[in-house]
Amino acid sequence: MTALTPEQTAALADWLGRGVAGVEARTGGLSWDVFTVELDDGERVVVKRAPSYGTIDPYDVHKEVAVHQAAATAGIPVPELLGACDDAGLIGEPFFAMAHVDADFPHLAQLDDWPVWQTEAGRRRAAEQIVDVMGKLHRLDWSSAGLPELVTGQPGASGAEMMAALVNRWIGNVERDVYSEWAPVPILRDAARFLLDHAPELPEAPPVLSHGDYRIGNLAFRGDELVAVLDWERAAVGPPLLDLGFFCHPLSRRRHPKLMGMLVTWDELASLYTAATGIEPDPKWVHYCIIYWVFVESAVVPRGLALTVEGKMRSWPAFTQIPLNTENLAHHLSAWEAGDTGWIEQAL
Repeated sequence: MTALTPEQTAALADWLGRGVAGVEARTGGLSWDVFTVELDDGERVVVKRAPSYGTIDPYDVHKEVAVHQAAATAGIPVPELLGACDDAGLIGEPFFAMAHVDADFPHLAQLDDWPVWQTEAGRRRAAEQIVDVMGKLHRLDWSSAGLPELVTGQPGASGAEMMAALVNRWIGNVERDVYSEWAPVPILRDAARFLLDHAPELPEAPPVLSHGDYRIGNLAFRGDELVAVLDWERAAVGPPLLDLGFFCHPLSRRRHPKLMGMLVTWDELASLYTAATGIEPDPKWVHYCIIYWVFVESAVVPRGLALTVEGKMRSWPAFTQIPLNTENLAHHLSAWEAGDTGWIEQAL
């Protein structure tokens, strides 16, 4: 990520209509370029700029803004949106701005040190709020929210067809950017075929808007209160269990396999989800969604490495994730075929 030049900082100040005292480039994932902007009066705002290259493109400002606004109307805590700009000439790429959230962003790697995590009651309260917000998101009338097709898929598509479109998006990116020039990851094709074959068997349920990266780390807490949900770039309409499956992702609970999202047991989570959504989650289909997310992570990594080798971005640490993701995919595909629900208490 490149920092803002003095000229770009001045242009951003003009766009904001406020004096800018400083700009800090924030590091993090392989997604949007994020800057914390301190204004002359001490207030801070966050600017998210589309990157020149990335693993989860297209980076569409209009999609981000539309999803952000839809979430706000559904009562989901999100930062105040300040505006968006299509002019790539202003600070290098299109961007949007939102209010800065003064809160804690617990990280999975250090979650054991988070004060809220220290007690069972604290973990339970955090999980209750997280699932309550998930329920609000899934009750959102996405068909009337003005969301772009990039989020909703083809008009009138069934849940299975939406699921297939999501799978084909990720494997298509790999086929185009990785397999054409770099060493293939064969299990990705097998996993995509598995997901496509079983999508028509998903339980009948109206598709919902899913966050796509629903985990501790994208959730801001002030004390023990959930105050903001961030990073909506993977939001899409699809089967209702997608967000629940992501929350149960094995990589998020390797240190405490029995705690979904590192917070509560499966039985507790399922009970909270049923109360929030009216849907009693079937572990078999939550497992299918877990496999989908392991597949997504497995598809993103080699694509990032291909871009790294080409000098377009840096993601060297991701090299170590390829064997782990491959092992996870193989393990969970085999477990599904055997009818093994051991994922509830185990995590690779």
